[in-house]
Amino acid sequence: MTNQKTALKRHPIRGALWGFLLGLGVAVYLVIFKVIGFDNVTSVTVKIVLVVIAAMALGALWGMFGPAKKPKGARLAAATDAPPPAPEPSEAEETEDEPAPTADAALDPEGPPTA
Repeated sequence: MTNQKTALKRHPIRGALWGFLLGLGVAVYLVIFKVIGFDNVTSVTVKIVLVVIAAMALGALWGMFGPAKKPKGARLAAATDAPPPAPEPSEAEETEDEPAPTADAALDPEGPPTA
């Protein structure tokens, strides 16, 4: 059986898109609570763009280096390479000297017949 490494999928573009949305939300929060004042239009625009770009960068970094999920179906492909192991014999199969009790013997109140 070969040892195959499963490649983890990373999503930096998806992280950047979610960072964009986070940046817009943080920018709105900063404007509403007057952390970014309305001095003039260009300074407000520059500050909002910087907040959005910083959040997008954090999102892209999280998408590249954050925890990733394993691809679906990776274990199934590895499991089909080898045949299933043979079942181990149980104690009942090892002792063939004694006959197994039958349902009739269990229902008979006198027990098994004696010779």
